[in-house]
Amino acid sequence: MKTIFHRAILHPGRHPRTLVAGFVLAALGATCADAVETIYVRVGHDSLAASVFPSAHHGRSPLMLLLPGSERLSRSMYAKFAAHFAARGFVAVSFDRRGEGESSGTWDDTQSLDQIAEDGRLVLHAVCKRADVDSTSLAIWGVSQGGWTATIIAGREPAVRLAILISDPALTTHEENLNERAWALRDKGFSEQEVTEITDMRRILWRYYATGVRPENFTQRWQATLERPWFERARWPRWEPTPDSLSAEALAGYRRNYDPLPNIHATQAAILRLYGREDRHLDPRASLAAARAAYRGIERDTTFTMYQDRGHILESTIEKPECPSCPHDMSHFKGGFDFDPPVWNQIDAWLAARMNQGKGH
Repeated sequence: MKTIFHRAILHPGRHPRTLVAGFVLAALGATCADAVETIYVRVGHDSLAASVFPSAHHGRSPLMLLLPGSERLSRSMYAKFAAHFAARGFVAVSFDRRGEGESSGTWDDTQSLDQIAEDGRLVLHAVCKRADVDSTSLAIWGVSQGGWTATIIAGREPAVRLAILISDPALTTHEENLNERAWALRDKGFSEQEVTEITDMRRILWRYYATGVRPENFTQRWQATLERPWFERARWPRWEPTPDSLSAEALAGYRRNYDPLPNIHATQAAILRLYGREDRHLDPRASLAAARAAYRGIERDTTFTMYQDRGHILESTIEKPECPSCPHDMSHFKGGFDFDPPVWNQIDAWLAARMNQGKGH
């Protein structure tokens, strides 16, 4: 198993609503903006808007599909990423999900990861028909929730040779949500012991809601929970919770507990996973540990990096730490998401080494 683990001590120097695509593309320069093509891909009764960034190289080029995070943002926020990959020889494509940006349909926070991934696959297949795309050499990029959906696509598409996953949880959706809520508790002043106790109880409750199987000695456990010093501050109801006390929508949410492990094992792609140690929207240490454990005993080209003093989008947190109880701080990303040179240098070197080995095969 070829596994490279970097503990990158890279100290960098000194989410928001839908934005107008032209605003961000303007920041890329007139020539690049003029070259970008907008296409629309039919998915059932809906139409997905996508931006195709042509490769700077002549002839057929590999394709890079970008998968967004969970927040409702226009694809224009990812334009700088796409333009960077296009400049390095990829045809790059980003798209708006249903009900997002210029896509039709209804935005649904509760839609399954499988549905988002399947829509991404349809965009991938549509762009693969272009004459300038080498459909046998595909790459995929995903950030946060996009790491989950990118892994689903990579596991189902053998032509996906390379995958770059930014702040990918690599955990079940339950565990990732528990970790994100744990950061919010710390931000509100709960002690580590209290965070652990609350998270452990939440895990029991969520498993109960998801399976309908009542935990052993649950009444006694709940009575003990009522007596904990943190209970009133947590603002939980005092009545004993049961699955039938939840709405049908809430219950369905608990039952959608996606496990990425089967798709991680299914993909044959070379994997680059990058995390920021100061990420407050997931637990980067737990996610990295889960990712490393997932590949043990199987033959894969895997590279892992944990960056110091960086957050969820690998932005510097030296001057401004992330706030887990807030939406993503967009002041770092005026004009769209981007990486600074140390991060891009690693990504570019990783891609170049693998593209030079059989042109990405």
